[in-house]
Amino acid sequence: ADALRKLGVLHQIESDQDILEDKDIEKLILILKTIEDLGNEESLAEALHIDFLNIPPLDIYKLIQESYSSRISLYEIMRKADSETYENPKRIKKTFRAFEKWKRISKNHPLPHLLEKVLEESGFIHYMLEEKERGEKMEKLRTLFDEIKKFIESHKRASLKNLLAHIETLETHNILVKRTSALSQNKVHLLTAHKSKGLEFEYVYIVGAYDGHWGNKRKPDPLPLPQ
Repeated sequence: ADALRKLGVLHQIESDQDILEDKDIEKLILILKTIEDLGNEESLAEALHIDFLNIPPLDIYKLIQESYSSRISLYEIMRKADSETYENPKRIKKTFRAFEKWKRISKNHPLPHLLEKVLEESGFIHYMLEEKERGEKMEKLRTLFDEIKKFIESHKRASLKNLLAHIETLETHNILVKRTSALSQNKVHLLTAHKSKGLEFEYVYIVGAYDGHWGNKRKPDPLPLPQ
């Protein structure tokens, strides 16, 4: 996959992948965790580095440094960010207001409404659509929301806290949230030999195949039986 990516060849991985290990899905979950635990400044400081929030790295350093030296909360520093100190104070304040708004929504509206607002207002959807592998990225996002939908159907009054606890349980017990996708004719498909059975591809390349490794294996000696 890495080699094809470097060559600019469109490809799709068909093996069982845990979407919770996807870097972009991890960013979205980090935002949700920051909303739920709004007073946790360590979580907020980590979330500020998320690329699609577009806060300049130097501004993040200054925010954290000022919060530490003045013993004032990071949220309060963000709320008062000024143009004399920071490169993009408008972006900082916008991010502060967004987390504040999302927290209020999480306490007063159903979970699906919160998720919709976060996806739209954080810039996450726009960011995903600009990715070269946007098709695969959007499939992973759809898979995540299918999992969330199943969870909400089983827990009608589920809160953000309940959802995050569910995701943590999946991660703790290594329960895969598998991405499902339809085959595309315009991409190279990377999959195991077993998964390729019956798909009738016109061309198939078996990577790393050599005598004794793929077929023609030497049969082991049978177990000696007592006389």
